[in-house]
This record gives sequence, structure tokens and C-alpha cells, in this order.
Amino acid sequence: MLTQSERRALGAFHDFLMTPHRMLCFSGQTLEQHSLALESLSEKQLLVRERRPGAYSLTPAGYSAMKAG
Repeated sequence: MLTQSERRALGAFHDFLMTPHRMLCFSGQTLEQHSLALESLSEKQLLVRERRPGAYSLTPAGYSAMKAG
């Protein structure tokens, strides 16, 4: 089960119509706002932290979770 903050972070991926393995970069206030949720989603293997600072991509499981809302 996802927390409200995790669902909001996944919402950013939905807003940009992201699919698995495509990188989305967070910066500034958006990164600060979602940082804990992004780390939590990474630990749950729903996101992969990319080399670029603030960059994450969806895993196939993360994509399914995003689509489920």
C-alpha cells in the first residue's frame, strides 16, 4: 500500500505520461517536496534512482502502481 505522498510523487510521472525506463528529473522545490516519497518508492523497487541528480525512472511495477492510482 502506498502513502499519500508516494501517490503524489507517482502522480508527477502520470502528469508527464511516463512509461517504464524513461527518466523524469525533479529539481528545486518539486524535488524537496517529493524527496522522501521518491526514496521510499525506490526502496519498494517502484522507481530506479538514475545517475543524474533528482532523476528517477519507473520500473514496470512502478508503472502499474501509477496506473492503478
